[in-house]
Parts: sequence; structure tokens; C-alpha cells
Amino acid sequence: MSRSLKSYFFSKMSFTQCELFYWSGCCENRNNFETFQNCWKTCEEPLNPCAYGTTESRIQFSNICGVQQFCHIGATIATTICCNKPRELLTLASFTMFIYEIEIHAFSRQGIFYKAFLFFVNLFTIHISANIDRCNQPLHVGIGNTNLQRWYFNSVTQQCQTFAYQGLQGNENNFLTQQECEASCFGTHCCFSNLHQLKSYLVNCLGIYINLYYGTGNQNHKSLFSQEKQLKKHQGIFLQCSATNQQIMCPNGYFCHIGANAQTTVCCQILGKISSAHEMKIAFRYQLRKSIFPIIPFNNFSKKNIVSGNDACIQVVDAGRGNAQLQRWYWNVVNRQCMPFLYNGLMGNQNNFISKQICENACYVPENPCALGQPQLSPDKRFLSCNTGPNICSSGYWCHIGTIKNTVCCPGQVIGDAICKQPMAVGTGQANLQRWYFNEATQKCIFFIYNGLFGNQNNFLTEQQCEQSCPGFINPCNLPLIGAPQFCSPSSNNCGQRSYCHIGANAQTTLCCPSEGNICTLPMATGNGANILERWYFNQQAEVCQIFIYSGVKGNQNNFLTRQECEEICPPNPCLEGSPMVRLDGKWQGCNANSLTNSCIGNYWCHLGARPLTTVCCPGANANPCNLPLAAGEGNANVERFYYDILSRSCRTFVYKGLKGNQNNFLTLGKCRLQCEALENPCSGQPATTEAGHVIFCSSTNKDTCPVNFWCHVGSVAETTVCCPGATNPCSVPLAPGTGNDGLSRWYYSADDRTCLPFQYNGRRGNQNNFESQAECSRTCPAELCLLSVDPGACGGRQTRYAFNRQSNQCTPFQYTGCGGNLNNFNTMEDCMATCGNIGFRKT
Repeated sequence: MSRSLKSYFFSKMSFTQCELFYWSGCCENRNNFETFQNCWKTCEEPLNPCAYGTTESRIQFSNICGVQQFCHIGATIATTICCNKPRELLTLASFTMFIYEIEIHAFSRQGIFYKAFLFFVNLFTIHISANIDRCNQPLHVGIGNTNLQRWYFNSVTQQCQTFAYQGLQGNENNFLTQQECEASCFGTHCCFSNLHQLKSYLVNCLGIYINLYYGTGNQNHKSLFSQEKQLKKHQGIFLQCSATNQQIMCPNGYFCHIGANAQTTVCCQILGKISSAHEMKIAFRYQLRKSIFPIIPFNNFSKKNIVSGNDACIQVVDAGRGNAQLQRWYWNVVNRQCMPFLYNGLMGNQNNFISKQICENACYVPENPCALGQPQLSPDKRFLSCNTGPNICSSGYWCHIGTIKNTVCCPGQVIGDAICKQPMAVGTGQANLQRWYFNEATQKCIFFIYNGLFGNQNNFLTEQQCEQSCPGFINPCNLPLIGAPQFCSPSSNNCGQRSYCHIGANAQTTLCCPSEGNICTLPMATGNGANILERWYFNQQAEVCQIFIYSGVKGNQNNFLTRQECEEICPPNPCLEGSPMVRLDGKWQGCNANSLTNSCIGNYWCHLGARPLTTVCCPGANANPCNLPLAAGEGNANVERFYYDILSRSCRTFVYKGLKGNQNNFLTLGKCRLQCEALENPCSGQPATTEAGHVIFCSSTNKDTCPVNFWCHVGSVAETTVCCPGATNPCSVPLAPGTGNDGLSRWYYSADDRTCLPFQYNGRRGNQNNFESQAECSRTCPAELCLLSVDPGACGGRQTRYAFNRQSNQCTPFQYTGCGGNLNNFNTMEDCMATCGNIGFRKT
């Protein structure tokens, strides 16, 4: 039997270590050493495949990488080893005068916390020692002679790209496939916080290599491959979440970032409450552009891990980055309301909601509207809402009716009359709610504006609700009272111009109520109450006063105790046919009873009633009223009038009842005779008449009523004061004393004496050179102007003007020098002749 010798050989399969074997004594090769030392010295250690530091001595078959290590997958099993993760010392300039020490917590690839301390010193530098995120590490092709196809994440283009790896001393941004690269790095800038990774994740580096290069068929490594498969299936996968599915939630400390698509709808780390330190960390993350770490799915998260909205609501709105333009809502802490904004899809914060309702549910904290204490709480610990319907508030609480969000059960309830004794409380806030309160001093409900918060129970939605709750005073008026109640009586109406005395069923309801406009146009108002009161109102359609039953309160001013009182205020229609002419203000058109002519227009005539209210313009004017029959009319009036009796051809007296008469109705005998009996003509010719043949009358104060080529003859009576024919220039006609026996004192213009002189007028057949006063005569005949001498002025100009020459008794031209002169100076011959040409002065 042969003897075996103890020897050593260098084994590549055992992680490049020298191992013991027993040599048979023959057929050896050079890989045969007597001692371990000779083997190790001869077979030198290969080049270190790690770029950062040196690796540990070759570890055993269960090759598990540590927290600060990553699995470097080389070309061989010898270069597939756990390497140290790269660490970087960053130096940045700082200009702040303060020093901050901020502890930043983040998850490494294996889910273990690390810390980085930042020191910000004025004009010094910042030194930051931290692991560099895998996806942000630069491309590193390594060293060596191999050409392995690998993938890396380009942080500039945000894409995974292929490269040739030389096998040694690369970095962690090195992926076997494009899918692995995209799963680990795609969409890493959906927010500025880190994504979570489970702490239990450790990498089996050797298992990955065996699976890559030997597959699963090797039975010697089947157990190892099974373990590696369970670990690797979670490697580099982001935990996606959902805005609508409550079953897909984020772990505690993370929120669901809702992006434009599923890839950017992932769990991001909560940044925490806003503070100076937090803002410093955010600024630091902006500078370093920290990427998001992937998160491993985990199915055992509970609803308690849902992020609370309060911290999110105080964050400043952040539109983020990207081009998505998503319609979102954020909570405005200043306005205390949710407002819309456009989110760009990436890099936002928690104050970002997909609907206004979700925003309000997360952020709205109801204000306490109660003046005394806190509102009653519901079983879910929210303010107990109430409404104007059935009272759901507990004993001691009352329903505060504010805005919808502030209608809650408040403490401090008062009962009964105590409500009406509470003072008006406008409260605080900006709600501007229309309300009513009971004024104990005036004993009436008064309108006011409630601001929405801190009111009391003396606060009613309507006046009716106020009066029902506080019945101490009943307002009988149809309109709200102006000031304190003022009582009155039918015999002593002490109400002002804008009020009337409402006569109720008793003294408490008999007081001054606000007026409502034209009494006679108001409708019948039976009012409210249980009383049966016989009253009168004016029926505008029938134009008569009619009886009705009044209930006692809430009527209007068209309410009279008697028919006589009603007709006195609202006279019935006096016209025999049709209705009186109506003015623009809706009232009847009145007329002048003393006028000698018809003061109404169109086809209307002046009805002479018993009082001014019935002296109105009625339709159906007759061209010859003297031929109409006698019409005593209707009504209760008894007034003396005159009518023309066509049979006796004379004017006679009669008693008129005040309504429904005709035009053959005159106030005086003289007016009847003037209109209907034969008229003695005071003119030298025929007086002017209307188209209907009626003589046109005038007066000393209204001479302009005469037509062209007629002048106003002013006689001793109205019947002889008519428009007579003749020239309109009174100064050019001679004196005419006339005929008759009236002996009227008048004035005329004497052309010979160039002055106005008195004379006695007999009353008829005179001319227009007839004035009632010397002043009127002198004003009408301007003699002095035309008798002035011709004055050329005192300047050097030459202008042709015209003047009346009293020597030649005619208008002549002259040269005016431009200044000075007198009033006998006219621009044209026509002006001169019109003023002085017909005066007829004689030479003296």
C-alpha cells in the first residue's frame, strides 16, 4: 500500500486560498508545496477588486456583506466580493454667521441609519462625510483586462445607459441589467426626502455570483441559491402607493407622493415640521440633489401608519419640478382655506392634495365659535354639528347657528325669557350673516349683521322667528317700526308725515306705522289676527270705496273707519265716462276751475268737482257744451252751479252733487254767459277763435296767448278781455278812446310829444296803443334811443354803421370809428328800420 504525503496546493475554487491535501507521491505538478508558507509565498495575492480600501481576508462560503459594504460582482468568483461603499468628503463655502449642528437620518441600501453632522461657520467651510447614494455615483469603468457589459444610472439625463466594465475597482453604480438599473434608480427625484428600505435586507454576494455564472442546476449550491432568491426578489423595487386605495399604504414616517403616473406615485419620507433646522436640511438637499432610496414592499402595515395631515398643512406650497401640470390643492395657513395650484409632478411636499375635499378633511381645524367654553363633542371627538331642526344638543348646550362649519352645540344655554334679555352680540369673524335680535328697550325685533363667531342665543334667522321666541311686543304694522313704538288714536293723530295711525282692535295695536306710498293705490289688506273689524278701503279698479273685514294687525294704510273718511282721502272717479287723465306719478291730472278756457289737453275737459281732488281732466270733451242737457250728477255734495238752458236761451242755476256731471256746468253766471250766450264784441274786428269756434281769451298778465297779428284787448271784465286783430307795434297807432261807459284809466304813447300820456278808455273798440300803466307804455315804446344824435365815436377806424336821423326822419348810413358813440348805432339798415323806422317822428 502506498504512503500518502501531507502537502498544500493553491485552490481558486476556495476563494484563492492554500489548502491541505494528501499527495500519493507521483504524478505531481508544480502546485504542490510541503508547507503552507511556501504555497502562500509562491502564489501571490491577486489585485484588490475594491476601489475603496482593502477587503477583509477571504471570508467563508456564507459570504454576507456588511452594512457599509456592497457586493462587487467581477468577472470571476475571486473578484466577486464585498467591497466598502464609497464615502465622500464635501467642502462647500458658507456665509452664515451662525453654527448649526443637524442630525440627518436616512436609510442606507441595507436600511441602517447613519448620521452626518453639518457645521456651518462664517467664512469657513462645511465638511460632510456621508455615503454617496448608489444612483448618484459617477460612471466608473474600473481597471483590468475584461470587458463586461454593465449598466449605470446617468443622473444628468436621468436614464440608465450601458458601458463596458473592465472588471476591477468599480463603484456601486454598476448593474447587471437595464431592468435592475431602472428598478433601483428610475424616478428617484419624485420628492426631496428618502424612500424607505427594510432594515432586514442583507446581500448574499456569493449567492448572486453563483446564480449569475453557474445557474440553479448545481445541486451543491441549491440551498444557497434558494436563500439568495428570497433576498434578491425585493432588491431595488420602490414601494408604490395609491391615492384612492386605502389598502396600499406607506409605513410610519412616510407619505404617499401622488405623481403623474404609477412610477412617481411612491412612498416618500416625511420631512417633518417646519423649523429652521428643517429648512436648513431642505436647502442642503437641494444643493446636493439627494436621490430617493428604493423601498421594499411589505404587507403588514396598519392604518395607524397613515400620515397625519397636520404637519403637511403647515408646509409652504411647493409646485415642484417637471412638466406634468397637475391640478392640485394646498392648505393656505394665512387664509385658513384650501386653494388650487398646478403641480409639476416631481419634488413636491406633503401639502399637496388631489381634491379640495381631501385637503379640507386633512387640514381644516374648525374654529371654536362658542363664547363660553368648548363645543359639545360627538362620539368621534369632533365638534357636534346641529341645525335649525330638532335640537340634538345635550342639556346645558344650545345650537349656535353660524356658517355651516361653525353650526355646533355651544355651552351656556339660557331658557325662556332670558334669551330675549340678552344683549345684541355681533360677534367676531367675517361671515356677514343677516340676523334678527330682540331689543328689550324698544320691545321689537331688529335686524343686524352677525360676524359668525362668539354670539349668543338672542340671534334669530328671521324676524318671524324672533317674534315667536320673544312675544313681549306685537308689531301690528305691515312694515318694521322706525324707532320706539308711538301710540295714537283716531281722534288725535300725532304721527309724522311719513307715518299713519294704525287703528287696531285695542290701544296696544293702535300706534303709528310707516307709510307705504299712495294710499289709494294700495290693495285691500285683511291682515292677521282673530278680530272682526268693519272697515272701508278704496278699490282702485272700481274707483269706489268698499267695505271689508279687518283682522286687526298687519294691514296697510288703505284702511278707513267710515266711507266718508275713505272718499275724503281717496275720491271716487268723478268722470261720467272713462277715467281721469293720469300723470307720470300715477295721480290724476288736476285742472284750473277759474280758467276761461279749457286747461286740459287733447280730448279731455275740466270737470269742476266739489273739491280739488275731483277737479280733474275727464275724457270725452264736447265741442259745444252749451247744447248738453242738465246733469246734477252723483254723490253727497251740494254745490251751486250754472248751466245753459237751450230752451230759454239763458244761463240758469242748479245744485251739483259733485260727481258724474258734464261740461254744461259753470262756476259763475258770467262764465256761463261768456261761453253760451251771445257775446258783445269789444274789438274793432272779429276776435281770434279756436278751431272749434270758441273765442280766445287773454289777460293783462298773459298777453302772449294771442296768435300772430292779434293783440290782447284788456277790457273791464274777463268777457271783454279777448284777442283783437291789428298791428303788433302799439307805438305807431294814434290815440283811440273807444266806446262804452266803463271809464278805465289808461296810458298811450304820443308821437308828437314823444312821451307817454294818460287818457280815459271807454272799454270797447280801442286799439293796441293802450296801456294799463305809464311804466308799461314807456317800456314798450323806446323813443329816446332813436332820438339820440348820430355819433361816429373817437377812434381811428372806419366801419359802416346805420343810425336814425331825426332831421330826415329816416335811417341813414355813417362811418363809425370803432369806439365811443351812443346807442343810436346799428349793424344793418334792417336793424335800424325795425327799431326806429315806423315810429313816425316829425321834424321840430
